[in-house]
Amino acid sequence: MRHQRRRAAARSPRVAPGPARRPRNAPAKQGLYDPWYEHEACGVGFVVDIKGRKSHRILEQGIEVLRNLEHRGACGCETNTGDGAGVLI
Repeated sequence: MRHQRRRAAARSPRVAPGPARRPRNAPAKQGLYDPWYEHEACGVGFVVDIKGRKSHRILEQGIEVLRNLEHRGACGCETNTGDGAGVLI
């Protein structure tokens, strides 16, 4: 009895980020930011001190980020479910 070789199901190839896939007006990749990952309507903001220092200014900046995300629906508009908008300390 001969064993037949199994073929894997066809998968879509992973397309590596590259100039051909980025919009012409996209900003360049810089540090941790890569415009390749710009694709959803949700928004997330992170404010940290690289050296781990605590300060009231970090919280103020976090609240400012939250205010700036209001246009993406981060406003606590649903009184019975919540929309996930907030600050995690």
